[in-house]
Amino acid sequence: MFEIPVGEPNLLGIRLREQLFDAVEAAGVELTRASVTDCSTVGGSIRSVSVDGADSQRTIEGDAFVLATGGVAAGGLVGTGTEVIEPIFDCPVDYPDTHREWAAEGPLDDHAFARFGVDVTPSLKPSVDGDPVFENLFSAGSVLGGYNFVEEGARTGVAVVTGYEAGRRAVDR
Repeated sequence: MFEIPVGEPNLLGIRLREQLFDAVEAAGVELTRASVTDCSTVGGSIRSVSVDGADSQRTIEGDAFVLATGGVAAGGLVGTGTEVIEPIFDCPVDYPDTHREWAAEGPLDDHAFARFGVDVTPSLKPSVDGDPVFENLFSAGSVLGGYNFVEEGARTGVAVVTGYEAGRRAVDR
């Protein structure tokens, strides 16, 4: 896969989004616009998530889940002043110990904060020292740690490829 460097939103992205929505609808997947407020776990697996939508609150059970909440700018990772956290599943986030290390001097330098994110196993499961945090949670997109999507110019490409792969692995579970 490769990315064509154009600004957002763009026609190619809009077409891709529409094709993805059509594929999801054809597969019978229910899309819900809501915020996850809590999760229920048993052993090393997530059993359900509680969501708060515009007009309702409910619990959604599942066999597998995908964490694709975005990075710091999107609110998928939250800085508390002393640490950076992933607020839904409490997955560990990799970041430098001192604030001085978070940013480089120049505006276009390689800033550490751009690499903040969740460490994952080769199968995209959030991990601690290579061990999955949950057996049925997969991660995708800007919540992933260790790459600088701005410097690499690969935000959408990484999101699409890892989203596809995380979704495939969740379904195959």
